[in-house]
Order: sequence, then structure tokens, then C-alpha cells
Amino acid sequence: MSGQDTQAAISAAVTPVVMISANAILISAINSKHQSMSDRLRALTAEWRNEATPAARREAIVGELKLFYQRLRWVTWSHIILYMATACFIAMVIVIAMSPSLEELSGASLGLLIAGVALMFVGILLELLDLAKARATVRLEIKDIL
Repeated sequence: MSGQDTQAAISAAVTPVVMISANAILISAINSKHQSMSDRLRALTAEWRNEATPAARREAIVGELKLFYQRLRWVTWSHIILYMATACFIAMVIVIAMSPSLEELSGASLGLLIAGVALMFVGILLELLDLAKARATVRLEIKDIL
């Protein structure tokens, strides 16, 4: 393997590193959202279990809990899928780094890039679904006030 081949492999490996960084930012944001939603879910269940909570409020809490549970599933799947995308990008770095010495790996990096980007796209779509449902959750929370 020549010095130029090595340099080309290193340069090519930088591209997926940017994708890994972008995914890490998304994962961090989703992790924060997941934690906040879990905390809110726990607070709602504690409020529902409180004997002093009126029946009308309990009914609203049940509606919110159903929405939060669905949203939490979407956020969890988004989280998992973004980790899978990151794994694709990491594998791509390895393949690119090894491709100058193993010619049969040269085409694998494109497939890993496409898989990683597709997974990232699905993760973002799941986040958009959650965002749409977030509005419904807020509506239930303020329905009795407004």
C-alpha cells in the first residue's frame, strides 16, 4: 500500500466521521427528550395515584399517559435506529481504512453510507411523529383551563 493510498483512505474516512458527529448530536438531543418524557410520565402516574386527584383530572391524565406512552415508543425507536446508523458509519470508517489493502471491500462503504443515511432519515421521521403528538399532549393538559 502506497503513501498516496493511505492518505486517500484517511481522507475518505473523514466523511463518515462527520455523519457520526451529526448522529451523536441527534442522539444526545433525543436522550434528553427521552429523560424529560420519562420524568413527566412518572409525575403523571404519581398524580393519578394520589387519592386527592379529582376524577376529571384522572381522566385527563389517562389520555395524556396514552399519548406519552406512544410518544415514548417512537422516541425509543428513534434512539435505537440512530445508534444503528452510527454503527453503519463506524463500520464505513473501518471499511474505508481497510479498502486499500483489501480490494473486495471497496464497494461496501457505499452500501454502509446509504444504510446509515436511510436509518438516520427514519430516526428523524420518528422524531417528527413525536413532535406532532406533542401538541396533542399539550392540548389535553390545558383543555380544562382554556
